[in-house]
Amino acid sequence: MTKKSSKTPPRPQPNKAAKKSAINLKTIMIALASVGLLVIVTIGVSNLLRYQGDPSKIPAIDFQGMEPQVQAKLQRLIEDVQSHPDDAERWGKLGMNFYIHEYEEAAIVCYQEAHKLDAYEFRWPYFCGYAMAQIKNEDAAIWFEKALGIQERYAPAHVRFGDALLVLDRAEMARRSFKTALKLDPRLSHAYLGDGKAAYAQNDFEKAVKQLEIAIQINPKHRDAYGLLVNCYRELQQPEKVTEYAALQEKYSQKLVMDEAILAELTNEGVSAYWYRERGKAYMRQKMNEQAAAEFKRALDIAPDAQLYHDRGIVLSRLNRLPEAVESFRLAVEMEPENVPFLSNLGTALCRLEQFDEGVPYLKKANDMDPAYRNACINLADYYTRVNRWKDAVSVYRRSVKADTANHIFTFNLAWLLSTAPDASARNGNEALRYAEKLSERSRKENAKVLDVLAAAYAESGQFRQALSIIEQAISLAEGQSDNKLVETFKRRKAQYQQQRPWRIKAAG
Repeated sequence: MTKKSSKTPPRPQPNKAAKKSAINLKTIMIALASVGLLVIVTIGVSNLLRYQGDPSKIPAIDFQGMEPQVQAKLQRLIEDVQSHPDDAERWGKLGMNFYIHEYEEAAIVCYQEAHKLDAYEFRWPYFCGYAMAQIKNEDAAIWFEKALGIQERYAPAHVRFGDALLVLDRAEMARRSFKTALKLDPRLSHAYLGDGKAAYAQNDFEKAVKQLEIAIQINPKHRDAYGLLVNCYRELQQPEKVTEYAALQEKYSQKLVMDEAILAELTNEGVSAYWYRERGKAYMRQKMNEQAAAEFKRALDIAPDAQLYHDRGIVLSRLNRLPEAVESFRLAVEMEPENVPFLSNLGTALCRLEQFDEGVPYLKKANDMDPAYRNACINLADYYTRVNRWKDAVSVYRRSVKADTANHIFTFNLAWLLSTAPDASARNGNEALRYAEKLSERSRKENAKVLDVLAAAYAESGQFRQALSIIEQAISLAEGQSDNKLVETFKRRKAQYQQQRPWRIKAAG
């Protein structure tokens, strides 16, 4: 047997590579622990240094005389900020509501708090600059610049920054801002307007004229552009241009507001009667009639108003909700019984419901008060033709043509009735021809329907050769416009003129 040794066998020694690996692992573990500690410390310090919302900065406002629904909303938003003072969105929302309800200074404080809490949100410095610009605060430029630091590719912000710089008499810097806006959006008319204002401030009148002309070419409703063009042409000593643009300026009573989707966020916050009405009018212009009717109803529940009742009646008529429209028009007329459009639209709605005995007197009263008012004239004459009162229809149009000689619709309809009415006592070929020839001269014989009226007048006057020549021209124009229905109508007239027979409207019934 082999005898076992009593000595402990020697431990295996690690090689150098293993030893080095163990040291590296230990170093990494220590480093990670240090980094973790550093992160914890950094987060802690960051939390200590991060701006903390201060609810004591919520502006105090006077609720005296405020509409109840506006007061309720503002109080709710104030309480919301008090409960969550570190929430930028809540501060911003409060600012938006202060602004839209005409507390601009309070809004500015809230926007600035929101920006401190969230320096990466574009709306707060932009809305802050916008509010400042409205109250002529010269710091508006600073806040538009902050907004552009967040979102530099938003063209309207460059326009507003440029406008704010003009207030500070920094025209050259403003021009650079307007040019940047045009690079981003070459069809932004307000950028051309701004550049024109800046050029004018630098006494560069020819450049100003060029930019302002482009602005009104893009959008002819720029009242400010016309006013500035008047000043430019006065400096350039061109009096005929001064007169021309002064007349154009008079056509537009309001400054053209730059259309921005972001500003709809502001207007949508408004809960006053004013903002319900304004939103309703905007929807009405866009033919969004359901929305317009709802907004007008909210406004009327707060503050009844004759014009609002009328406007709601208009959109309800468009929606074919005629009984409701009549009710709304009635309320408008009760408040303003001598208002011609109100009377006319009430009469029209009643006639559409075939309540002629009540509706026609409203149309007649409106037409008597203002023969030039188109709606009343046309609808009253239309009623008379429906019931074969042709002489009355002709009489209505004669008065309206006399009241407004420039209204081509009145002249056209009068000439047509004088030429084609089934009642011989209502017709007058020579009178019809005078009106039809004037219309033809104005249209340079390039309007097929005007030529049709002229041909009918010649036929009524017994001048069938001229009638055939004119109706051929009308057919040619209609064919060129690919209006097949009109071509067929004109060909039927031609066939009748070839038989030496004037055209006649079919009598009702």
